[in-house]
Amino acid sequence: MKRYIISSLIVLAALFGCKTNEIAVESVRVSPSDVYLNVGETTKLIALPVPGNATDQNISWKSENASVASVTADGTVTAVAAGTTNIVASCGSPAKTGSCSVTVVDPSTPVEPDEPDEPDTPDEPDEPTTMSKEEAEQARLEVIADWKAKETARLQAVVAKQKGTASGDDTSESSLKGKTREYFYVTDEDNHMMKYFVDTYGTEPEGGHSLWISLHGGGTDATGKVNEGQWWNQQYMYRNANPAQPAEGIYVSPRAYKDTYDLWYFRGNDGLFRQIIETMVVLHGVNPDKVYLMGYSAGGDGVWRMAPRLADHWAAASMMAGHPGSTRFENLRNLPFMMWVGGNDTDYDRNTLVPATSAKIDELQKADPEGYIHECHVLAGKPHWMDLEDAAAFPWMAAYTRNPYPKKIVWRQENEEKKMPEAFFYWLKVADKHISGRSDDDAPGSSTERKAYLGKQLTAEINGNTIEISKCDYDTFTIYLNDQMVDLDKEVTVKAGSKLLFKGKVERKVEVLKQSLSERNDPSYCFPAEIVVSTK
Repeated sequence: MKRYIISSLIVLAALFGCKTNEIAVESVRVSPSDVYLNVGETTKLIALPVPGNATDQNISWKSENASVASVTADGTVTAVAAGTTNIVASCGSPAKTGSCSVTVVDPSTPVEPDEPDEPDTPDEPDEPTTMSKEEAEQARLEVIADWKAKETARLQAVVAKQKGTASGDDTSESSLKGKTREYFYVTDEDNHMMKYFVDTYGTEPEGGHSLWISLHGGGTDATGKVNEGQWWNQQYMYRNANPAQPAEGIYVSPRAYKDTYDLWYFRGNDGLFRQIIETMVVLHGVNPDKVYLMGYSAGGDGVWRMAPRLADHWAAASMMAGHPGSTRFENLRNLPFMMWVGGNDTDYDRNTLVPATSAKIDELQKADPEGYIHECHVLAGKPHWMDLEDAAAFPWMAAYTRNPYPKKIVWRQENEEKKMPEAFFYWLKVADKHISGRSDDDAPGSSTERKAYLGKQLTAEINGNTIEISKCDYDTFTIYLNDQMVDLDKEVTVKAGSKLLFKGKVERKVEVLKQSLSERNDPSYCFPAEIVVSTK
C-alpha cells in the first residue's frame, strides 16, 4: 500500500531557487551518551537534531582529543589510547552541539595488585533460602516492586532523553501535511534506533491498559520517506474504522530501523521490541499479559515472523495483508493468531498463500487440538487494501490474555541467518542470557554461538508434577517453575520417554526470583524455582 504525493510548494521552491521557511536547530541529541571501549575497538554514535524536522539535518563530528578516540564523518568512533574524551556532534547555524563521553581502557596495561585484606571474621550462617508457598508469593511481590522502582527511575531518565519530533510532511495522507508530533526511540548495542509513536485510548481497566504494537508497511526505500509516511499512516489508520480501534489501550506504532523489503525480519528487532514493551509496562501501567501484535502489508510480513519467534510475549496476534514466506508455525501453539487478506490481493500470490498457510496451521491443530487457535479471513473482492474490515481483529484479540505458564510448549528456533535465536520461551531457558552474537544484520556471517541454536527444537509438557520432554535438541536446558504450574511441596519428575532426567523436591528461592526477573524484565516471568536439566 504505497501512495506518493509530491508537494507543489517544494517543487516550485526547487525550480525557482526559493527557500521555504527554515526551522532552526535547537539542540543535538547523541546516543549513547557514554561509551566504554578497549583500545582498538570501534562503535557508531547516532546524533539527531532537535526538533526532528529542523531544516538543517547535516551532522558534523569532532573529537576533543583524537589521541584518545577519533571519529569519522559518519559518527564511527575508534579507541586509540587509554584516557577519556568527548565526541561532539554539531548541527545548525549558529551551531548547536551534543556530546558522548568516551572512556578508553588499555587491557594490556598491568594493574597493580591490591594489598591482601586481613582475614575476615567468619560470618554467621546465612538464613535458609528455601521458602513456603506463601513466603515465596510475598517475596515475589517484593522482588517485582523493587525491580519496578529501579526500572522506573532508569526508564524515566532514558525516555526524557530519547525523544524527538517527527514531521507529517513525509506522509501520503494530505491531512497530515504540516503537522508534527513527538516520538520516542530505543537503541541497542549496535546503534540501531527504533522510533515509536504512543497514543492512549479508553479508560484504564483493572490490571492495567492493554498494549497494541502495530507494524507499518512499506519496503525498499532509498530515501526512507515512503516508510516514514507508512509509519504515520499506521498510527492513525484504525481510528478511521467504525467503531474506531482500539477501543481501549496504548497503541504504539514503531518505525522499522531498516528501509528494505524485509524491514521487520531482522534479528535486531527482538531486543528493541522488548525495550518498548518494558517501557510501557513500567512507565504506563500496561498489563504484561495483554500485549498484542499486528501489522499491515510489509508489517503483516513482520507479524508472520515476529509472532512465532516471540510468541511468549503476546496475548494474541493478527496478520493483515502480508506474505508468509518461509515462516514455521510450531511456536504458535499457545498464541491465538488471526490472518486477513483480500481475495483479489494477487501480488506475490498473497490471496492464495495466506489460506494455504492457514491450512498448515489447521494440520497442527488437528494433531494438537488444545492448541493453535487461529482464524483466516479471505475478503471476497477486496484488493490489498481491505477497507478496514480487518479492524474486526481488535475485539477478537482483546478477548485473549496471555498465559505465561501453558502446560505444553512447542519451541522451534528459526533457521535463517537474519534471525536471532531466543534464549527463553515461556518457562524454558536454553542460555543464561539473550544469545550473544551481533544483532547487526550487515555484519558478515553470524557468531559461532548463534549458529549453535538455529533450527533446534524443544517440546515439553506438564502433567501433574511430571514434566515430559518429547523433543529436545539441547544437551542442557533450564525449566522455571512456580506453584501455578506444579505443586512445589511435592517431588517433581522430569523425563524424556523412559529416561529419567530429574526427580526430587525443588526449592523456592529468592535468588531464583531475582535471576529470572532480571533475565526477562517481565513480571510474569518471575519464577521462584528452577531445574537445570542435562539430557546427556
